[in-house]
Amino acid sequence: MRHRFILLILAITCICSCGRRGHFRTGKAAKDNDKQISLIRDLERTSGYLYMDTDSTYTSFAGKGITIQNSYPKGGNIEPDIPYTDATGKSYFYVGFWTRVINGTHKTLEFKVNFPADSFPLSSPSDSYLKLFIPKDTMTVDKLRLYNYGLTKMKSFVDTNWNNASTLQKNIKPNEEHMFYTVALAYHAGGPARSGIILKKDQLFYRITMGSHGSLEIPCGKITFKNKGDD
Repeated sequence: MRHRFILLILAITCICSCGRRGHFRTGKAAKDNDKQISLIRDLERTSGYLYMDTDSTYTSFAGKGITIQNSYPKGGNIEPDIPYTDATGKSYFYVGFWTRVINGTHKTLEFKVNFPADSFPLSSPSDSYLKLFIPKDTMTVDKLRLYNYGLTKMKSFVDTNWNNASTLQKNIKPNEEHMFYTVALAYHAGGPARSGIILKKDQLFYRITMGSHGSLEIPCGKITFKNKGDD
């Protein structure tokens, strides 16, 4: 009888101990899950509101949308406290942006953007102008809070590509997206800036305003839908 009593106590102790450990693991897993959900919601909140200037959905011929989101600017300087200066000693005002393209259609979307090597004249003073670039770095939502949205080594990139056209060609599958950077360097211009890719029918335009200068709208590319088997 005594042995049975001892065994019963040991069994109850073991069950209670396991129950407490199991409850601890469940609580930790729940906290980890809550943390992951919080991070996801935070990324959605920051990408959806804090850094986004425009959010436009364009209806395609199929009745489904292509969404183009454009960010607020970051910059002023090409590197922290360092303005961009070209080979002749001219200093430029720098701003960087990102654009996010979401393909809500049922076909693969070919997205093409081209910025020529030419400069684009701005209003007064008469010698003010800007140049546009498409850095090759990959933009992702985890870079939203970083300086210049995470762009690095931009001085060497601009130096190397000063006289080159900047191009982007990307196939975006149905229900997928692509994010990319655009950069503007302005001579004898600066101040609050806004820019973005916009769509008119199948043609893409880059619209930018800077300081007191008027808005520029530059043809910059097009979109086409690829048939099955064209990828």
